[in-house]
Amino acid sequence: MQPPVLSFCVLVYRRAATLPALLESLRPQLTAECEVVVAEDPSDESPEIARQVAEFAREFPVVRHQVNPERLGFDRNFLRVTSLARGEWCWLVSDDDRVEPGGVAIVRAAVDSAPELTGLTLSHAAYDHTLTRRIYQRPPLEPASRVFERAEEVCLRLLDRLGFLSSTVLRRSVLQQALSDGRHEAFLGSGYVQLWCLLRMAQLRPRWLAVSEQCVGWRSDNDSFNERGQLGRLRMDVEGYARIVGDLFGTDSQTFRGAMSFVARAHARHHIVRSKLAGASSAYSRAAFALCWQHYRGLPAFWRHTAPLLLLPAPLLRSARAAYQAVRARLEGRPNSPREQFAPTPAAAAEVGVAAVLATYRRPDELARSLVALAQEPLIRWIVVADNAADPATAAVVERFAPCALCLPQSTNHGAGGGLRLAMEKARQIAGPDLTHYLILDDDAELTPGAVGRLLDASRAQAAAVACPLIVDGEGRLGWFPGLAEARGWAAIRRAATAEDYLKEAGPAPIPFSWSTFVCLLVDARAVAAVGWPREDFWVRGEDLEYSLRLTAHGRGVFVPTALVRHLPPAASRPEVERWKVLAMLQNSAYLCSREPHARRLARHLPGNIARFLRSPAGGLAALPDVGRALWNGFVRGSPAGVPGADDFRQRAGQ
Repeated sequence: MQPPVLSFCVLVYRRAATLPALLESLRPQLTAECEVVVAEDPSDESPEIARQVAEFAREFPVVRHQVNPERLGFDRNFLRVTSLARGEWCWLVSDDDRVEPGGVAIVRAAVDSAPELTGLTLSHAAYDHTLTRRIYQRPPLEPASRVFERAEEVCLRLLDRLGFLSSTVLRRSVLQQALSDGRHEAFLGSGYVQLWCLLRMAQLRPRWLAVSEQCVGWRSDNDSFNERGQLGRLRMDVEGYARIVGDLFGTDSQTFRGAMSFVARAHARHHIVRSKLAGASSAYSRAAFALCWQHYRGLPAFWRHTAPLLLLPAPLLRSARAAYQAVRARLEGRPNSPREQFAPTPAAAAEVGVAAVLATYRRPDELARSLVALAQEPLIRWIVVADNAADPATAAVVERFAPCALCLPQSTNHGAGGGLRLAMEKARQIAGPDLTHYLILDDDAELTPGAVGRLLDASRAQAAAVACPLIVDGEGRLGWFPGLAEARGWAAIRRAATAEDYLKEAGPAPIPFSWSTFVCLLVDARAVAAVGWPREDFWVRGEDLEYSLRLTAHGRGVFVPTALVRHLPPAASRPEVERWKVLAMLQNSAYLCSREPHARRLARHLPGNIARFLRSPAGGLAALPDVGRALWNGFVRGSPAGVPGADDFRQRAGQ
């Protein structure tokens, strides 16, 4: 039996929601001279992935699926999948992209007509995260397909695309030659070992084809390396490219200098803009500046493209971006205003996909009560729980509600913001384009019948980005209310003792709000795509204010008093921990009102919060030094309570 000519080498990890799109894109294009090799890092999604691949293999016996005995990570799985391939040509494919129609024929024609090639770099089309709408048109690599015959040219002209896995087709025999001396092992764990291999191959046999036709569909906003955090993701590119290009071409070469100039004005700039628009702290800006200064300070590109963005205040950056988006939307004929963006379309009115997302920490009893109420809500299609304690009791509770509920155990306590981010990312991955809304819910909150429907109706009627309900405790007393934008409603909700009192004084009409807690929020998925995920660096009590303010700065927030949710927190088992949480709240508030433009209004509430704490049993004059530290860390250092080095209260709480 003849070996295949072309092996599709698919790297898979926890992408059961996106893998079918890739397999379907291959279905009409595979020939007898192709094979598909799937190398999977094991996860809780492995059974579903195995089912998907087996179903595909029934039609195409050339499919092989290998599950690694343990998680290898991206770099080692790249080496694994290429070692399993039998074809002389390997097309590397990520599990969340797709092959464009006609892409296989273009690649086959190229390798058949030029058998002396070492590798191909393909142009790609960019799509949104649902892989259904093109978001922008990238220029082709070259006006026409072109062969590069110097490794330096390959590095300088194709560096951007060489880092994109699915744009790469390589000759397996030359890859094996590049790996033979073991130099690549120094870059395992960098996330870019394939980049080292490709550039080394270009040095060994410098004949590389840049294909101008778009052969790959790239899914945006789905970067698995974002789990490294904002600074970690920036460091991955800044240090990774520097180490690899420096190792292969020398740090004193023109190739190195040109490559670093490109990374500074493209990759570093991209990560900095995304992080600042997502509300990155001033600590991030300082660390990012130090990192880029270390690598790029001698490059004009740094001073022209990177440094100004690091120094530019976030409000000006947001204004500039908003102006750019408005002009672009007008040119493309797309909606731009928040009300237009979140207005329901006729197709969307019939199909609603709500995912409930929760972050929990050692509260299995309270969580069980929340899940019982969620399971009775017909509009909830998915439930994802991020367990910040990896607690077996919590996992057992969630298992009772499978298959619609999924538990994500975490070995690290990511806090409410970090846990919700993980749960929201997973929900988007599972639901794909069917997801229309996230329901953020505290693990000790309980929905009342019809609450989600009322939130959804008001959100659609008001074209809102986010909606929140009326919240009461176990005895029906009002609490945890949002910052209402209308004076009458704000006065009524502060005076009212019960839901009935509020409705009698202010009526049932929805009212705009600016900030809210995470007890319960219904968020339009389009708003999340625009503003990003909740932040992880607050530890507790502050990430909800920041995120709700970020959402309402982007779109409309609406308070729905006819939607009722009960908040039933347990009694504090460790009063001393509560003290540190209140101090963390003061630090987070000081940071927000002094450093985040969308949170300036919180300044008016900070003095009252300080006074209430000092009057409480946990406060008093003895607490003044701790209050001073909270204000110093928040105001002066510009750091939330979860940032390493400014997380005094988290350390004292033992969390």
